[in-house]
Amino acid sequence: MLMLVAVVLLLLGAGSFACSLRLSLISTLLAAYLFASAEVVLIAEVLSPFDAVGRAGFLVLETIAAAAGLAVWLREGRPFPAAPRLARGVVRRHPMLVALAVAVGAALCFEAFLAVAAAPNNWDGMTYHLSRAAGWLQHGSVGRFDAHTERENIFPPNAEIQILFTFVFAHADRFAALPQLVAELALLAGIFGTARRLGFGRPDAAFAALVFATLTEIALQATSVQNDLVVSAYLVACVYFVLGRTRLDVLLAATALGLALGTKLTALYALPVLALVAVFALPRRRLAELAVGGVVATAALGGYVYVLNTIDDGSPLGPASVREPFKPEVTAGGTTSSFGRILYRFVDLSGYRPDLRVAGAIRELGESVFGTLHVATNPPEATQTLFSFQPNTEVNEDRSYFGPLGALLLLPLCAVGLAGWVLRRGSRAEAALALAIPCFALELALTYRYNVWLGRFMVVPVALAAALAARAYATRLISTTFVCLGIVFLALALQHNERKPVGREGAPVWSLSRTEAEALTAPAYRMPFEAVETLVPADATIGYRLGDEDLDYPLYGARLSRRLVRLPARDTLGAAARLNVDWVVTNGPAGADPAADGWTGVVFPSSHWRLLTPAGGAHASRLVAYVRATPTPPDYRLVPPYLVGAGVRVTAQRDNPNGNRSRSSALSSGTSRS
Repeated sequence: MLMLVAVVLLLLGAGSFACSLRLSLISTLLAAYLFASAEVVLIAEVLSPFDAVGRAGFLVLETIAAAAGLAVWLREGRPFPAAPRLARGVVRRHPMLVALAVAVGAALCFEAFLAVAAAPNNWDGMTYHLSRAAGWLQHGSVGRFDAHTERENIFPPNAEIQILFTFVFAHADRFAALPQLVAELALLAGIFGTARRLGFGRPDAAFAALVFATLTEIALQATSVQNDLVVSAYLVACVYFVLGRTRLDVLLAATALGLALGTKLTALYALPVLALVAVFALPRRRLAELAVGGVVATAALGGYVYVLNTIDDGSPLGPASVREPFKPEVTAGGTTSSFGRILYRFVDLSGYRPDLRVAGAIRELGESVFGTLHVATNPPEATQTLFSFQPNTEVNEDRSYFGPLGALLLLPLCAVGLAGWVLRRGSRAEAALALAIPCFALELALTYRYNVWLGRFMVVPVALAAALAARAYATRLISTTFVCLGIVFLALALQHNERKPVGREGAPVWSLSRTEAEALTAPAYRMPFEAVETLVPADATIGYRLGDEDLDYPLYGARLSRRLVRLPARDTLGAAARLNVDWVVTNGPAGADPAADGWTGVVFPSSHWRLLTPAGGAHASRLVAYVRATPTPPDYRLVPPYLVGAGVRVTAQRDNPNGNRSRSSALSSGTSRS
């Protein structure tokens, strides 16, 4: 109920201010989205110095903002944007567009269902996006805290602050994916509006927006807790308002730019394209206003992270150690290879397994092109994970690209946009947006080693270039083909989503337990997640010592009511004893922990996690009973736990290097070792 009240107050305040500006419908919707985002971020920043980020603080400040917005709206004469008029015969004249709209509408409804009904289970989400928001909730502040990975402190915070907003009122993660879903809706409005301001008609602009919603990575991200759709929505809104050219449009563009830079570092890669659009569209005075407004908005909306990084780490981007594993050794050959590999990945068939001859032909064509151009396939100085010419068929938000429309529609339209400007048949703004994908790919090639996870970064340039798809609607045969492909691959994406299965093989994700859903991302963690949920009280404090890539978020529990305390690498259990912590989770190979006198625990060999508790404490007997009652799972990759310490001997099944199941026992003595 409180969540509903908070959302209503947020919409009331942001909507009132947006309507008071007397803009068009699309401008009003995008302005309301920006105002709502800015309000959530500013409230969190205002409350943080007092460690007061919580329901009371948010409700009070939201109420003040809503009252102020209503007062301004009433003073302005209660303006509303004019509703668009649908021309007669639109269904008859644009049947494929109507079919596309129906398919996208149905998909959005299903995405909303998945976002709310399924536990978030994205790897990055459980490693730092959700963990960061849960840590802020625990501390009552969006400032820095002692986390197991630097990413929880050094990355721009705005998307996670929106997740925190849902945590504050729901005290659960049921609504944690909604910021991404709402961002997709904002993107559809922004792409439509941008296409209109580029001079395309309403049907053409609607085609561009709706086709964007069918792209595989977009549909997958809409149900996740990533932040690529959020940052993309702000950047597209920035382009849309820059094309408006008025002072008010420029101020709104600056707000969008500030929100984007406060959301994800990939917004920095979009700056050259945004600068070109602004230079082509705005007079010098407006350019200066945009630059100043962008700096102010960035400072106010999430920019504090850059300041803290500079103070604590000497760089606005944080410590170099975080970026070092991804940083390439820049060479001409390595950069060319990464650039080519990133663009080649647009050959994407997510959810569809083609005939082996078709896949082989695509692979041979790619090998031939790289060979003819003398481009290395996997140069070591620019490679983190190996590249393959085999087209992707996985449906995974970390590995998928954009389905076949990425290669058949987006890349050709970028080439057409640039050629049109050269031949003086297109606008300079179109040419700037056409540069988004190649420019972004080049920047990634210069700053990242090639890896299979770069597809999600390409959401930003694809969103910026999406308005150009309006040009394809003019030819009925071509647009009909794209509509059919879009609908088919949208259905395949939702049907074969690895993180959110719908029941084609096995149980649907919404029927799984929380730990079962979380383990879809990392099967080796299923048993430690289940042990924590079963044994550790919902209001307990857990001391933990985990690695940078460990999934610590599930430790907070379904109601986010457990308290997490990071323990030092040395004397881990001694520190836990001094803090009176009854439960400890650690990670590392056997024997990695120091002497653990007086502690007993469960060891999970496949994940290297341990769940420990004082041997003579009230929880030790429950832990022993749990281990003895744990059945042997059918899949020996999920190794059952074995007990160490407290004089207990429990037979368990463990992985065998030869791939066979064997029986072994964990021997223990009166002095336990984790």
